[in-house]
Amino acid sequence: RRTGHDQPFRFLSLFDFWSTPERKNPLGAIQAFQLAFPPQDGAAVELLIKTSSAEQFPEACGELMAAAAGDPRIRWLHELLSPAAMDDLLLSADALLSLHRSEGFGLVLADAMATELPVITTGYSGNLDFMPPGSAALVRWQLQPITRTCGDYRQGWHWAEPDLIAAAR
Repeated sequence: RRTGHDQPFRFLSLFDFWSTPERKNPLGAIQAFQLAFPPQDGAAVELLIKTSSAEQFPEACGELMAAAAGDPRIRWLHELLSPAAMDDLLLSADALLSLHRSEGFGLVLADAMATELPVITTGYSGNLDFMPPGSAALVRWQLQPITRTCGDYRQGWHWAEPDLIAAAR
């Protein structure tokens, strides 16, 4: 998608802190990326995590960034983008990574697919309404109880836990 051999392969992950980070699971994206590409293997890859509303959730943002500290291949973009800038961001990526535990419709996933951006995502929830088999790399998952209330998602309810090893593969 991008031109030039001097650029690393870019995985893009996006979420809004108001959408509950535990549900969107950016930590899972970080962990799967690092499983797939250990820092010492020298692969020319990067993970760009684009957030919205980070300034309203400084503690959660700090904890998430700390999980990626020490890995210069993981970069952050904390800003609200115009629709045109969001399109440019999608076009700057080589693959979209979404290891959500639950998803509504999955508008970003649909937008990425509309631009023919390859999508790696949890094979669970609302995104399956527009992802027929073979249209995206669907990551297997197991239904797990929620161990603590996260935003609107209550302890004791269930959501998908994506298989990070499968995602890394």
